[in-house]
Amino acid sequence: MPGNPLALYQPQPYPLPAPSSAAPIYESEQYPVEQPWATPIAQAVQNFADDSSANEYDASEGDSVQDVLWRRITLGTAGMLIVVVSVAITLLVTHSSESKTDNAVAIPPGPAGPTVSLATREQDPIPLTVKEVFPTKALQLGKVRYEVLASEEVKGCPETVNGNAAATLRSLDCTQVIRAAITDPDRKFLITAGILNLAKAEDVDALAQVLRSAGGGNFDMIVPTSMSVEAAQARPLHFSRNGHYLTFTTGVPIKIKPGENIFENAQLSQALNITRVLTTNALDRRELGAGVGH
Repeated sequence: MPGNPLALYQPQPYPLPAPSSAAPIYESEQYPVEQPWATPIAQAVQNFADDSSANEYDASEGDSVQDVLWRRITLGTAGMLIVVVSVAITLLVTHSSESKTDNAVAIPPGPAGPTVSLATREQDPIPLTVKEVFPTKALQLGKVRYEVLASEEVKGCPETVNGNAAATLRSLDCTQVIRAAITDPDRKFLITAGILNLAKAEDVDALAQVLRSAGGGNFDMIVPTSMSVEAAQARPLHFSRNGHYLTFTTGVPIKIKPGENIFENAQLSQALNITRVLTTNALDRRELGAGVGH
């Protein structure tokens, strides 16, 4: 299924050579960028759960990180089971009605829950909305709360990136960017997370290849007027493909220490990883037919 709800991406060291034409690219693929300390997100989330200094939730009082992540596949599995059960009931009712007298009335099958293919915008024509991607003022993982400081829709996609990526986006059919400024529970980092709406997966791959190259650029930060950060030093943690969408997170410490190498900041990596998972939830819901355009 495109946009697999359990797609846990594994970042890899940067720089990497451009992918060969023979290398398969899968749905919801993580495009690796610079992170010499890279760890798979599953391990990063486990580290978060094990780190008492960062852990602000108690598994005995609520959902654990694993519970929240596994609930995503539970939702997908439940959706498929509903469709299977509906078909079985329909066949049973039809067979039963044919074996009864002429006075018997067959019960019409209930409508199956609509699903959406994210392969192309032609198959998924309804635009994203800010409410669909960032429905509340917080992104929640268990009891860990990432605050959404500001969110917006940008029609001019090239305005949201810098470097060679801006010129690439001007040549592609990108209709919108939904993005938000987010901060972690301790307000140590300012993060910009969002989704680009491109025409097809091949366009996502083309943009990703530019972003991975020297001079490719980065995603611009949303910096609230009440905050002062060195947005030019923002680092991209990830950009990934979900059908015809490209999801991304980029961030920077709110206070950068003199000489600090933010590419080695594991806490920033962790915050961006978790934010990415929560942002991608919107596309998982859309694919399952929930919340489209709302």
